[in-house]
Amino acid sequence: MPDLNVRHRRRQRVKRLAFELPWTAAVLPMLETTKYAHRCAPHGALDDAWIARQLGAEVHQVTEAIEALADAEGVARRDGKWEVVGSLTVDVRATPADVLQFKRHWLGAAHEQLSLTDSTSINLFAVSNADLEKIRELQKSTFREIRAIVASSSRSDAAAMMVFHLAEWTDTGG
Repeated sequence: MPDLNVRHRRRQRVKRLAFELPWTAAVLPMLETTKYAHRCAPHGALDDAWIARQLGAEVHQVTEAIEALADAEGVARRDGKWEVVGSLTVDVRATPADVLQFKRHWLGAAHEQLSLTDSTSINLFAVSNADLEKIRELQKSTFREIRAIVASSSRSDAAAMMVFHLAEWTDTGG
């Protein structure tokens, strides 16, 4: 049982990093991709700049994320490259303030990544309260289905970010 406790504590430290240093949540899946493995394999270099370019991050953000992940034992250096230690899908259940900060970070990152070639769709609309609730339920169901696909994927060829945001405009009292 002590081994399970150690693994559980490590997983909790790594998950907590997603709130303290949000880029760790993107660096982890990038390190699991075949793109990263192929990039590092020929020369065995740890290339933070390459990872930063892939993620649309600054090099210092990636370096800081990798150092924090290494300190938390979420990644380890093997054969000249970083490898994720165990399966560490980040579940972002925490305090409401943590979740709000996490969401704001990734909505900002999505804004920076926006391009003409992505699959972004925007739909502004007016519907009944009942239909808005149906849309919320469909969003939850779709999110669960996507997470199931991610969990069952046999290979990690690419890392991606999906922002699936539904906002209702309401009277803010102003």
